[in-house]
Amino acid sequence: MRKLYLRGILLLAAVSLFSSCAKTPEKVISPSVKAAVVQGEDKSWSIFFTGGIKNENDSTAFINVDGNILLVNDSGEKLVSVPFKIPAILPFETGVIKERIDIKGETAEKVFSMLSVSPDRLGTPDEPGNRFLEEKNVKLDSIKFEKKDIVTLLKEKVR
Repeated sequence: MRKLYLRGILLLAAVSLFSSCAKTPEKVISPSVKAAVVQGEDKSWSIFFTGGIKNENDSTAFINVDGNILLVNDSGEKLVSVPFKIPAILPFETGVIKERIDIKGETAEKVFSMLSVSPDRLGTPDEPGNRFLEEKNVKLDSIKFEKKDIVTLLKEKVR
């Protein structure tokens, strides 16, 4: 009977150990882009990327978040890399990513093709250049962060 009791305790300890691990973000939430012509430069555009990284943990904050997002076409070919930094993402919060990437030449052609945007018509009333991206066109390539218990973090901030 005692062995059965000890096995139950060990099983419960193992389950609580594995369930208390912080869940790492795996995708970008609500990705979108806005394309615009770079003033004063010929055949040069800016892509303003906006999206979010969700912290789905209840007691772990992500500090000093550093990562890279890839915009890919429908066949999976890498088009643009979007590096980002977020100071902190608290539990159940979404860290907002707002980054500007300048593009030219063949890269611009491929991005505009993926977005179904005519670069010549950008900025006109019928082509503002705003597009929401499909999940298949956005990949969270890498993400690094420090994990910090929210209670510990708040205690440090109060001091």
